[in-house]
Amino acid sequence: MFTLRYFGLAALYCIAVNLTSAMFVTYLMRRGGLDERSAMIAYAFYFIALTSITMLAGAWTDVGGRKRAFLLACGLNAVSMAAYGLADNFYLFAFAATVGGVGAALANGTLTTWFVTQLNQEGVPKEKFDLYFTMVEFLKCLIGGLAGFVGIRFLAGTTMQIPWFLSAVCYLAIAIVAYVVMAEKDVEERGRIPIRELLCAWKQTARDGAAYGRNNKKIWSGALAVAGMYGTLMIANMLWQPHFLQWLPGKEQLGNVWVWASMANGLGMLVVMVPRLFGFEMYDRKTLLICLIVVGVGLVGTALAGNYEDSLTFYLLYQAGRGAFIPVMLAFLHRNINDDRLRATAASWDAIGHHVGSSLGLLIGAHVVSFASREAAFVSAGVFILIFAACWWQHRKRS
Repeated sequence: MFTLRYFGLAALYCIAVNLTSAMFVTYLMRRGGLDERSAMIAYAFYFIALTSITMLAGAWTDVGGRKRAFLLACGLNAVSMAAYGLADNFYLFAFAATVGGVGAALANGTLTTWFVTQLNQEGVPKEKFDLYFTMVEFLKCLIGGLAGFVGIRFLAGTTMQIPWFLSAVCYLAIAIVAYVVMAEKDVEERGRIPIRELLCAWKQTARDGAAYGRNNKKIWSGALAVAGMYGTLMIANMLWQPHFLQWLPGKEQLGNVWVWASMANGLGMLVVMVPRLFGFEMYDRKTLLICLIVVGVGLVGTALAGNYEDSLTFYLLYQAGRGAFIPVMLAFLHRNINDDRLRATAASWDAIGHHVGSSLGLLIGAHVVSFASREAAFVSAGVFILIFAACWWQHRKRS
């Protein structure tokens, strides 16, 4: 039953997140008059806020309960989406991004750690985590593709504000559903904890979780790979819309690119899931390395291709590599966390890698776009991840 609850909540959350995904940069540029550089810097505030409180948010989730953290995250994300819908300049966009970053810090991994804790309490073997994570990511990929398509094609309109307000409503609805269906026996059995004890437990959990991740080579090695990957992904995430708009007749056609990208994401997940069903070990660092290489080649090709069809082909290759990377990384991470009491806090190392990499990628990409070109930013991102993959592989061999 909790598996269905996890899949359902993940699907609903994915709808709220992706209603605006196919139009994000276009909205900032048209609604607020931002250029590509300003849009990337405004969005960097999201990851700066995330990075600042990720470890503390993870500790609070472990101590106070995943359900409470997820409900608060949904509320903050609703405020962020409404703020985006009302914003019309750089500062308001940066404010909306910051609030969203705080909400995401509480939401990051909360559902996943809740689900893994339930699996452990039921005695489910860790090897099965692989398929669960891949299946839910595949589901999110399909639903996210459809949500982004509907958002840009049917809801955006002239001002493109409606999807943002609808997303805010979706987050509030998710909070209501989560309040009803999320159960935490361990938290309920623990009962109410005095505030002083709760704060002491929070501080101690943050210290223990930080030490746990720091002393686990596989966790921080994975966090390093995530940092490299997302530093690269953020550049592509912010530039794919203006890149393809140069060949498209209107913003509505971005929905088609979004759907193709989502399908490529799903294909990448299937490439690692199907062999796993037949007993092949695919959820390891070697697979992560291959994903990094595919992403790098895809990004370089996207920039250097001289027409829409070729550029889209390489972009879909990049998306396939990205799609395979995410569930493999999730399974790899949670296989190597053996203490449910510190699961969210230890998983924060992965989140920190994500946020630090994303922040740096956005800030560096913004300046490359400003001083060179959009295509140069794509190429530099692809070359970086290829060099990073080579260095990471050498480090893996030595260790």
